[in-house]
Amino acid sequence: MRTAAAAAEVVVVVTNGTQHALDLISRVLLRPGDVAAVEEPGYPPARRLFTAMGVQVAGVRVDAEGLVVADLPDRARLVYVTPSHQFPLGRTMSLARRQELLAWAGTRPVAIVEDDYDSEFRFSARPLEPLCTLDRAGRDYADRHARVTAALTAIPGLDVIPTAAGLHMTALLPVSSRRVVAAARRQGVGVEELAAYTGEESAVDGLVVGFGAVDPDRIEEGLAVLARLTA
Repeated sequence: MRTAAAAAEVVVVVTNGTQHALDLISRVLLRPGDVAAVEEPGYPPARRLFTAMGVQVAGVRVDAEGLVVADLPDRARLVYVTPSHQFPLGRTMSLARRQELLAWAGTRPVAIVEDDYDSEFRFSARPLEPLCTLDRAGRDYADRHARVTAALTAIPGLDVIPTAAGLHMTALLPVSSRRVVAAARRQGVGVEELAAYTGEESAVDGLVVGFGAVDPDRIEEGLAVLARLTA
């Protein structure tokens, strides 16, 4: 078995085929009414699975270079693609189109699900690398994590819980988290109370700060708001 993408064991999930994988992914990432984009023509079982879960399916045409990124709906929360060997047309997504897709996804809260269908069966060249090997998102998120960590730890009184992975951080507050969250939202900064993740009303004041879907250029702006509100 070829391993084209470096991955730690903690991010590898073994599934019983494509449908099982799509079922798990859909349950985690999608809600009824969300939009999933699929190739048109494409893999019918994927479309049927998304539809059965109450997800709106948007068919996106495929041309000689693969999925037409310009036709993707803005509301899509998931894009299902077969770039190495498009099903059923058999075309290979060009490098330019792959980069365009990743750039498009990098500007919005959307997941790309790559079905590496038949990628090993190449008659005249080596198998193509998966999309994730082109994606800079992992490195960008590491930079965001460092920036958020530095800014939160610089706020007096906050007890920041250290993390080495993930797209959010948690900090305990010396003041009412309910008041901070409400005031932050009025100023356009979305954070959550730590108490929202407990089974009963919690006496612990804390914030859950996500940075995965935030415009990197606005991170400092949002953290500055939190600094003022927690002072």
